[in-house]
Amino acid sequence: MTANPPLPNYLSHERLHLKVSKRNQALARTLDNTIRMLIKPAFAWFPGIRLQRGWIELIAKVNHINRAAKRTQSRIGGVLVEIHTGPNYEAGDGATLLYLHGGGYCLGSARTHRSIASHLAVAANAKVVVPDYRLAPENPFPAGLEDVLNVYLALLKDHTGCHRLFVGGDSAGGGLSLALARELHEKQAALPAGLILYSPWVNQQTESNRFGREENMLPSNWLQRCSQNYAGKQLQNPKVSPILGDWRWLPPLEVQAGSKEGLVAQIIAFCDRLVDQGCQVYYREYAEMWHVFQLQVGLIAEADHAIKSSAEFIQAQLDAVK
Repeated sequence: MTANPPLPNYLSHERLHLKVSKRNQALARTLDNTIRMLIKPAFAWFPGIRLQRGWIELIAKVNHINRAAKRTQSRIGGVLVEIHTGPNYEAGDGATLLYLHGGGYCLGSARTHRSIASHLAVAANAKVVVPDYRLAPENPFPAGLEDVLNVYLALLKDHTGCHRLFVGGDSAGGGLSLALARELHEKQAALPAGLILYSPWVNQQTESNRFGREENMLPSNWLQRCSQNYAGKQLQNPKVSPILGDWRWLPPLEVQAGSKEGLVAQIIAFCDRLVDQGCQVYYREYAEMWHVFQLQVGLIAEADHAIKSSAEFIQAQLDAVK
């Protein structure tokens, strides 16, 4: 296995080797192999994006949903959303997290990410809003960005301030979270109190998305097709490949990755760039974990720890403004 690049001197950084039970280790290996067998081949071989979308929707049903969170549907900013509300959420005091699902900008939905959204809502005593933003290839860049911008601005209008509003996402949703932050910055709109990024896809340029066998989910050719479907010839736009941008104005952010995922090198390079620009970065890398392992929260200890870490990050930002 290729060694990971050394960690820069972040404000906070951890490479986590959690002490877990043998049962957890066995379950993690089973999940790793299952993802490798059921998801990666589908991305590589299934003809047509609709079949891939249906397959991911089906597989997502095995993930654990925290039933303590209340789930409702609504339209915010003209976009259909699912809202997960923690049992102890207080509208005047709790956090709201706009969570953007992953899926290469071509797959995924609020339904496929109910595990993450429901557990975050409970752990952070928060309201988690997951929009069904428009997907490529039917709706290429910047359609999805326009949708999440409308949701964010509507949420901002409903709050007394931006200090309780957070943005997060996984994989492509992590990249879209950064694109949203840049769009807000350009429009001189209020930025969120913080960003939470799980395995963010921050560089869509072809040469940075070629992976070895260690990556269990994402075939390189699939990512390249997603990039073309989504952004075409705009791969060097910082709203498409955030690693290319100037981010010195960003709010604090927590970034999580798995040591086995193909994106880990570009994620570390991105965090390094942010630190050089003076951003507050909290980076946590989980040993032997895969791309967006947080989806398996409620099943393995590493994912549980990751969600708890994000809840603590949210609370720290809330406490900072009290």
